Amino acid sequence: MANKRTLKKRINNLCGALFAECLACVYYTKVNAQDADNVMLNILNMQDDILCRVSHIEPGMKPSLFFRKLNEDLSRRTSEIVEQIEALA
Repeated sequence: MANKRTLKKRINNLCGALFAECLACVYYTKVNAQDADNVMLNILNMQDDILCRVSHIEPGMKPSLFFRKLNEDLSRRTSEIVEQIEALA
């Protein structure tokens, strides 16, 4: 990790790409609008949660361990959202 600013930009870019993929799925295929809205809401909630956690390191935890756990959570939640988008199509 270079710094928090770079990490936040990467998280925003990742969430933006996921959101765009979900929108493309809505516009170019016949999907249930409510299901797509739920997936987009999950993307926004993930982005908000992860960005808040980047800004406030948990007290008493080593920064390297904290950011490793944050990265694992981001990867896990991203793969869950990708699976939800694939289920839409």
